[in-house]
Amino acid sequence: MNKYLIILLFFFVSCSDFGTNPKPNVNLETKSYKNDIQPMLDASCINCHGNRGELSVRTYDKLMEGSKTNGPVVIPNDGEGSLIIQKLRGAASGDRMPPAPADPWEETKIEILIKWINQGALNN
Repeated sequence: MNKYLIILLFFFVSCSDFGTNPKPNVNLETKSYKNDIQPMLDASCINCHGNRGELSVRTYDKLMEGSKTNGPVVIPNDGEGSLIIQKLRGAASGDRMPPAPADPWEETKIEILIKWINQGALNN
């Protein structure tokens, strides 16, 4: 009987990671258009993409409408495929947004926008 207990104990100890295996960092925090996205757009984009130019980011509806030339710039649930992300990273044709001499967005800001888009690009 003791032999089986020792084998069982050995099995449990050898199968345990004792917290040494990294756990995936899951961030379930919902991003809000009103609290997270619109303030970033207002700070960086509204001067050129307010009421002039093809694309307006003044409101959620205008952002989701996109532009006459390029169509939708936000594809809900597809952050990496959304034109707005490609433009912010300078990976789409034409100028990087915002154009020089303005500083490009930091990757952390782009990641917030991607997360919001991947969460469905909701008007929340």
